[in-house]
Amino acid sequence: MSERDELAGIIAGTVHGPSTGTDLTRSMADAVLAAGYRRPRTVTTVEELDKLADGSAVVDRYGDVSTKHAHWWHGYETSPLLPSKVVKFGPLTVIYEPEPQP
Repeated sequence: MSERDELAGIIAGTVHGPSTGTDLTRSMADAVLAAGYRRPRTVTTVEELDKLADGSAVVDRYGDVSTKHAHWWHGYETSPLLPSKVVKFGPLTVIYEPEPQP
């Protein structure tokens, strides 16, 4: 299923029940995608977490946010954590990734 179809299904479910078949819901999905919406990226492994750039932020399944600084992850009122500790609270949703530096 394409991102457009998935989004159209969500829109249709909130408007008319679970259906993706209308031109209106597909048009609405196109408009939302054109405005910049992208499905949130999830991270489930230490390797995926390690690939995120310094300054990245993730939210865990409990709603706690952690940010990456020099391979360590820092959460609210916690000591720095290794990626292996952070990933235990996954799946993690990436909520911020800094722009790549030239």
